[in-house]
Amino acid sequence: MVKAETIRNSVRLADVLARYGSPLNERGRALCPFHLDSRPSMTVKNEHYKCWACGESGDAIDFVRGINGCGVQEAMEILNRDFSLGYNLQRGDTRRTPYFNAEREKKVKAYKEYLEAKKQQEIEDITRLRRILYRAYVRGGCIDKEKEMMVNELDRKLDRLLGLEGGDEDAGDLH
Repeated sequence: MVKAETIRNSVRLADVLARYGSPLNERGRALCPFHLDSRPSMTVKNEHYKCWACGESGDAIDFVRGINGCGVQEAMEILNRDFSLGYNLQRGDTRRTPYFNAEREKKVKAYKEYLEAKKQQEIEDITRLRRILYRAYVRGGCIDKEKEMMVNELDRKLDRLLGLEGGDEDAGDLH
């Protein structure tokens, strides 16, 4: 049976954080998925994370356990699958207590709420930037190709976030 240490040594924590929605910024900090974090409060050092706001800490397996509300074995299986590690992981007893299931559901719900809040913030930020560019266009009476490309890219990002992909490609053009 593959040990947890083997899985830990097979993945980089930064890659795990990014894959599950908490990428590190240029200062090595990430938004913590274990609470509604508006400023990056999670740091990484020596393949361990620590949130300075809520106190959550651990390694890659602990992170996956936390966001999925699962045990070590299941977290190892998730990492093995999502990072194509190719280990043969055998499971023992898979029965769970009602308490475990309730705790997992709470954590999964909290994480989904976090992702939705993050998506809403991204939509608001993109909308704000697009308005600024559009106002510059209206006041100036014209827009250069670079600004037009920026507005169109922001429109595409908004469409993706709002689930409107696949529409008319020229619908967002400014001319």
